[in-house]
Amino acid sequence: MHVLFAITDHGYGHGARQMAVAKRLLEREPRARVTFWSRIPRAIFAGFLGESERWNIEPVKMDVGVAQADGITHDLDATLGLLDALWRGAGPVPELVHKLRASGADRVVADVPPAALRAAAELGLPRLASTNFDWAFIYGHYAASDARFAPWSELARAAHAVTPLALRMTPGPELVGFPAVREIGIVSRLATGDARAWRAAVERPGEKLVLLSFGGFGLAGLERRLPRIAGVRWITAPPLPPLASRDDASYVPDVAYPSLVAGCDVVFSKPGYGTIAEAAGNRTRFLYAARADFPETPPMVEWLERELTSLEIPPEQLEPRGIAEALERILAMPERFPERVDGSDRAVDAILALQR
Repeated sequence: MHVLFAITDHGYGHGARQMAVAKRLLEREPRARVTFWSRIPRAIFAGFLGESERWNIEPVKMDVGVAQADGITHDLDATLGLLDALWRGAGPVPELVHKLRASGADRVVADVPPAALRAAAELGLPRLASTNFDWAFIYGHYAASDARFAPWSELARAAHAVTPLALRMTPGPELVGFPAVREIGIVSRLATGDARAWRAAVERPGEKLVLLSFGGFGLAGLERRLPRIAGVRWITAPPLPPLASRDDASYVPDVAYPSLVAGCDVVFSKPGYGTIAEAAGNRTRFLYAARADFPETPPMVEWLERELTSLEIPPEQLEPRGIAEALERILAMPERFPERVDGSDRAVDAILALQR
């Protein structure tokens, strides 16, 4: 069994959740091998999966997602330019068909590039989508006010129509255009071993540790926004750089990210799926910056308010005083976490059942 995971370029969270599925697949099926098509750095995968001959990664470009200035600000004109460039001429599908045939993969899991789904369909490979939102939904939302997005929503919808099954992760919006959708719940990378052991090297007695988690896009002006609070230490790890000018911050580059999440008292992030799921799975409070007009955000925020100890910081309060007040509030809130975080096993069940 050789499973190819085709992962969108839109943020690290898509790769993180498919790592969780792949790890469970490799544990459950000793004969399985995995290839990731992803431009996320290999070290991110190795930090969670460990080095092994049973998996490899290739930096294949398949889609553009939504262009972003940082983790909470998008650029729709740039997105349209990138889409035009990617699909100009023959588009990416012929090259992906060639790569997919050469890979020897016998089934495809897409999160959720339309070009990869179309390539798998052209080869007649067993395939499924695995995601909490899709590009037909995202581009369709923007098309309501900008008709230039309508063809791109339809392109994604056409790829969904030839994909027999989509696995829908919680939380997220409804998926669009798939013949069948199966709910699988939360997919999360979980910490193993003593997830708090790394704290001894960085914390001072009594400190609260806050993990800054803004993925590959970062957050503009992050360092100047952060307050200095007695008894609070800010933690960064790749892909975010160190906060070099601050003595109340520590850079932890060599600890698996789920262990960082589990070992901190609060994650400060954006409402993106990967960090939400890892905060839920590792039972860590979730403080987040609001995102403007990201259409997948409202159902995720609704879920956060119901299921997880979480608090939103409005854009006008993303400055030292507002962040300090929000941090004080969330640390005083009672704990609330979901009981079940077993979406990875449900995803593996579906992958193992794929047949020609």
